[in-house]
Amino acid sequence: MTKRKKSDELIIANKELAFQNEEKEKRAAELIIANKELVFQNEEKEKRGDLNKKTRQACLKPTLQSPDTGYSLLQLLFCSSLFKSVHRPC
Repeated sequence: MTKRKKSDELIIANKELAFQNEEKEKRAAELIIANKELVFQNEEKEKRGDLNKKTRQACLKPTLQSPDTGYSLLQLLFCSSLFKSVHRPC
C-alpha cells in the first residue's frame, strides 16, 4: 500500500471519527436536558404528594376533634371536595 493511499484512508477514518464524536456530543446534550426534565417532574410529583398528605391531615384532624356531628359531616364533605380538586393522578 502506498503512503498516499494510506494517508487518504486515515483522513477518511479521522473524518468519520470526528462525525461520530459530534453525534455523541449532541446525544449527551439531549440526555442532559431529558434528565433535567425528569428531575423537575419528580420534584413536582413529590410536591403534589406532600400537598395531598397535608390536605388530608388538615381536613381530618379538625374533623376528628370536632364534637358536633353535623359540623364534622360538613367538614368531611368540604375536605373531600377540596382533596379531589387538588389531587391529580400522574
